[in-house]
Formats: sequence, structure tokens, C-alpha cells
Amino acid sequence: MREANDESICMPSRGEIETLCILHAIGPSGCRTGELAVRLGLSATLAEVVAEGMERLVIVGLLERVDGRFAVTEHGREKLKGRLAELGLA
Repeated sequence: MREANDESICMPSRGEIETLCILHAIGPSGCRTGELAVRLGLSATLAEVVAEGMERLVIVGLLERVDGRFAVTEHGREKLKGRLAELGLA
């Protein structure tokens, strides 16, 4: 296993960090957008804006909408787990 300070590890971009934080915040059971906003440290009143921002993650297959909730897909779970392990954060 590579060390977190190993120069061969590609450090994440801001966008990737945001994506990883969102996948982690949604958690294994999923959540509604208002709840996600709060988990991300935002006001629940920003639920609509958060939902718009999640659309890209749905399009690329990291999230899905299930019964009005966002849920992390199997692909999303694998990406989160793998990338955190690469970074020595798992």
C-alpha cells in the first residue's frame, strides 16, 4: 500500500474532493436533499440548489434518485472506497 505522502498518488482536485464529500455525506441509506444540505453544513432551505448540483453525479452514475431520496450507486460506493484507500483515508 502506498503512503499518503507518496508522490505517485494523484492528489484530488477540488471537484473530486467535493464529490467524495457528497458521496460520504449521503451515506449508505441515502437522504433527501434538505437533509443532505444540512449534512454538508448548509441550510435546509438550499435543498433545491443542492438537488440541481447533484444532477451531474446522477448523470455520471455515482448517485441515483430513489423515492425522492438520493442514494449512492454501487459504482459510487466503489469509487468512494477506492479513492479514499488510494489517499490513505480508508
